[in-house]
Amino acid sequence: HRGYTEGFLRRHTHDDYQNYEYGYSVSDRQQFVGEFTGERKGDLAAVAVKNKFSVGDSLELMTPQGNINFTLEHMENAKGEAMPVAPGDGYTVWIPVPQDLELNYALLMRNFSGETTRNPHGK
Repeated sequence: HRGYTEGFLRRHTHDDYQNYEYGYSVSDRQQFVGEFTGERKGDLAAVAVKNKFSVGDSLELMTPQGNINFTLEHMENAKGEAMPVAPGDGYTVWIPVPQDLELNYALLMRNFSGETTRNPHGK
């Protein structure tokens, strides 16, 4: 979620709160990386990938029932083959999720440590 500013309390906001250099918002906390499709195969659930993420990343599963933080230890493609990286939009990957978790409206976020959405993979 976004941080808070003084918003409309002042007539003119400080330039530090404005994004004039990029056509998108910049976050130093999280990036939206996928949404769950509702499909399941045993302990695995399908994720429609929206942004790149990898095995070993710190992720947050956001559901209406609550959020779960975890480190991704395994990911597969539709053929059941291990994948180290979900390359980005247009892919569907399968990740382990507890069976009792309801995934309607569930989203997947990648937690940042020392990077931002301006340069999320340090390249």
